[in-house]
Amino acid sequence: VYNERNESIGEVDDLLLNTAVGNAAPGPVAVVQVGGFLGMGGRLVLVPLGDLRWNSSSERITLMGATKESLEARPAFQSTPLRRG
Repeated sequence: VYNERNESIGEVDDLLLNTAVGNAAPGPVAVVQVGGFLGMGGRLVLVPLGDLRWNSSSERITLMGATKESLEARPAFQSTPLRRG
Protein backbone atom coordinates (compact mmCIF):
# COMPACT_ATOMS: atom_id res chain seq x y z
CA VAL A 1 0.00 0.00 0.00
CA TYR A 2 1.37 3.40 -1.00
CA ASN A 3 0.28 6.98 -0.34
CA GLU A 4 -0.09 9.71 -2.96
CA ARG A 5 3.58 10.66 -2.47
CA ASN A 6 4.54 7.16 -3.67
CA GLU A 7 5.78 6.19 -0.18
CA SER A 8 5.34 2.57 0.87
CA ILE A 9 3.19 2.59 4.02
CA GLY A 10 2.14 -1.03 4.44
CA GLU A 11 1.17 -4.31 2.83
CA VAL A 12 -2.25 -5.94 2.44
CA ASP A 13 -2.08 -9.13 4.48
CA ASP A 14 -5.69 -10.29 4.15
CA LEU A 15 -9.25 -9.22 3.34
CA LEU A 16 -12.25 -9.65 5.63
CA LEU A 17 -15.73 -9.46 4.14
CA ASN A 18 -18.98 -8.61 5.87
CA THR A 19 -17.44 -7.84 9.20
CA ALA A 20 -17.79 -5.50 12.15
CA VAL A 21 -14.47 -5.85 13.97
CA GLY A 22 -13.11 -3.50 16.60
CA ASN A 23 -13.45 0.14 15.59
CA ALA A 24 -13.85 -0.63 11.88
CA ALA A 25 -17.19 0.12 10.26
CA PRO A 26 -19.24 -2.90 9.16
CA GLY A 27 -18.32 -4.10 5.71
CA PRO A 28 -15.25 -5.33 3.89
CA VAL A 29 -11.87 -4.35 5.33
CA ALA A 30 -8.25 -4.91 4.39
CA VAL A 31 -5.90 -6.21 7.06
CA VAL A 32 -2.78 -4.12 6.46
CA GLN A 33 0.62 -4.93 7.92
CA VAL A 34 2.62 -1.86 8.95
CA GLY A 35 6.29 -1.98 9.80
CA GLY A 36 8.26 -5.17 10.10
CA PHE A 37 10.72 -6.54 7.59
CA LEU A 38 10.03 -8.92 4.70
CA GLY A 39 6.49 -9.55 5.91
CA MET A 40 7.49 -10.43 9.48
CA GLY A 41 7.18 -8.57 12.76
CA GLY A 42 4.74 -5.96 11.49
CA ARG A 43 1.62 -4.71 13.18
CA LEU A 44 -1.79 -5.52 11.69
CA VAL A 45 -4.44 -2.79 11.38
CA LEU A 46 -7.80 -2.60 9.62
CA VAL A 47 -8.51 -0.27 6.70
CA PRO A 48 -11.99 -0.06 5.12
CA LEU A 49 -11.72 -1.53 1.65
CA GLY A 50 -13.49 1.52 0.21
CA ASP A 51 -10.59 3.73 1.35
CA LEU A 52 -8.11 1.89 -0.86
CA ARG A 53 -7.75 2.83 -4.53
CA TRP A 54 -6.07 1.00 -7.39
CA ASN A 55 -3.61 3.29 -9.18
CA SER A 56 -3.43 1.87 -12.71
CA SER A 57 -0.52 4.07 -13.78
CA SER A 58 1.77 2.77 -11.02
CA GLU A 59 -0.08 -0.55 -10.60
CA ARG A 60 -0.27 -0.09 -6.84
CA ILE A 61 -2.87 0.18 -4.13
CA THR A 62 -3.08 3.74 -2.80
CA LEU A 63 -4.40 5.06 0.51
CA MET A 64 -4.69 8.82 0.10
CA GLY A 65 -3.41 11.00 2.94
CA ALA A 66 -1.93 8.10 4.91
CA THR A 67 1.51 7.70 6.43
CA LYS A 68 3.16 4.80 8.26
CA GLU A 69 2.64 6.77 11.45
CA SER A 70 -1.09 7.29 10.83
CA LEU A 71 -1.56 3.57 10.17
CA GLU A 72 0.50 2.62 13.23
CA ALA A 73 -1.77 4.87 15.33
CA ARG A 74 -4.79 2.68 14.47
CA PRO A 75 -5.80 -0.02 16.95
CA ALA A 76 -3.97 -3.30 16.40
CA PHE A 77 -5.95 -6.15 14.85
CA GLN A 78 -5.60 -9.63 16.25
CA SER A 79 -7.37 -12.44 14.49
CA THR A 80 -9.26 -15.05 16.44
CA PRO A 81 -10.01 -18.56 15.20
CA LEU A 82 -13.51 -19.17 13.90
CA ARG A 83 -15.78 -20.93 16.36
CA ARG A 84 -17.79 -23.90 15.24
CA GLY A 85 -21.30 -23.73 16.47
